Amino acid sequence: MLSELSEVMDIVDDPNAPVSQYHDAIISANCLGKPTMRSREDSYRHLRSLYSFSQDEPIFVALRYFWERDMPGRRLLALLAAYSRDRILKQSSNFILDLTAGEGIDRRICNCYSSTNSCITETDEKPDGSASCYRCSWSSSSQ
Repeated sequence: MLSELSEVMDIVDDPNAPVSQYHDAIISANCLGKPTMRSREDSYRHLRSLYSFSQDEPIFVALRYFWERDMPGRRLLALLAAYSRDRILKQSSNFILDLTAGEGIDRRICNCYSSTNSCITETDEKPDGSASCYRCSWSSSSQ
């Protein structure tokens, strides 16, 4: 999602842009190069759920502000913004923070770990991503 967020933020370069401009960039202009309307809509829905794209959301306003000012920090900025809005990403943090640098993440273990030590069930997983999406989110933030 980091590469998709980066692409959208590059295309919608007005920090005060309304949500409709992000929608148009992803859906109408197909700035992410998705092959079908369904995949464009899925990407928009997922990005919107993680980042909101709304000037009414303080987390997004901060993300947008620092996005232009801290290019090396973009990975962490994206992770923090998503972390604030995504329950499963948040639940996985205890598991991830217990790992040592460079340690691999087993999908089965990642799926079954949350802050309450209860399994994240199939119904809790995002339909378009599952555990690999969260592994990718955590990995992207540290590279």
